[in-house]
Amino acid sequence: MKKESLKKVMALGVSAAMMLGNVIPAMAANGAGTTGSISGEGQSTGHLDTSYVEASLPSDGTVQTIFKFYVDPEDIIGQGGKFATADVEAVDDLVYFAQAEAGKYGSTSQNLAITIKNYSAVDLKVTATVSAEGTMIPLVATDTIDNTKAATDAALYLTLKVGSNDPVALAAGEDGVSSVYEQAAQNGNFDITGNIEDGYEVAPKSTPASDWATVNLALAGKAQLVTNAENLVAPTVSLAYTITKHVSDAAPNLTDESTSYAINADTTTVSIGFTYGAGSLAADSLVITYSTSSGTKTLKANDEYTISNGSIVLSQAFVNSLKNISANSKVFTVTFSDGTVKTFTITK
Repeated sequence: MKKESLKKVMALGVSAAMMLGNVIPAMAANGAGTTGSISGEGQSTGHLDTSYVEASLPSDGTVQTIFKFYVDPEDIIGQGGKFATADVEAVDDLVYFAQAEAGKYGSTSQNLAITIKNYSAVDLKVTATVSAEGTMIPLVATDTIDNTKAATDAALYLTLKVGSNDPVALAAGEDGVSSVYEQAAQNGNFDITGNIEDGYEVAPKSTPASDWATVNLALAGKAQLVTNAENLVAPTVSLAYTITKHVSDAAPNLTDESTSYAINADTTTVSIGFTYGAGSLAADSLVITYSTSSGTKTLKANDEYTISNGSIVLSQAFVNSLKNISANSKVFTVTFSDGTVKTFTITK
């Protein structure tokens, strides 16, 4: 009987211990694991330089000969003369460029193709300069040449054509004449290589999705028929090209949302936001004028105003002088070097 009672007590004890063992963790309400923090480190992919550009010329030797030309102001070829031993068909414009077909000549050269590989849009600028050792046949800016009869004065009209641009007439002078052609982006022909740790770059695909762009250059000429071209020499034309990131054309302008600027007793200087513009429409200087009872006056640069970080800054001395005028407002005219005219107003 005692043994049975002892077994029951032991069984109850074991059972109670098991129950207590199950509930102990639930009692640890403020134990480990109930609070904490988590962070996520950010990492930028950085900047992708998309200025990649590559240009190449034909490698077949035509670069050295394609723009070679002859000028025949007395029409000697038309009268049966030869350049070498073979007969040459006369060219009415009296300027001879060799054509693709052997022995054939024309007044316009063959095309010289520049192949361009560019990720972003670029500008191809081609500059032509002319020179001569001796008295050069005078160049003319417009085609006023009439070869129905011989003239006394020689003249030569030469033009450069770049891509689909209109031809430009060549002229003497060290600066030469330029034509700028915009080549659209060809980013579909590039891969982006690299990784977030080492950085990224663009690279031409080994097999481009489409043919790379080619821009054709060509010269053309027309000479005046004369009775005597003795002692006159034809010019040498030199072409140079540069490729730069394309800049969209933009005219000069005042850039603040409002061009009316209020001043009071505490005002020291006044800043007027502006831009000279960009591309072919850009200006490079400006003049500021205003009207007075005695006539139009021009503000003095670096005295009454300065140019700083895209702003016209009226000096403290000049602003103070405006505080003393009787009128409640004064209109100023900004004339940019390209002819663009804008106005701003100072009010009290």
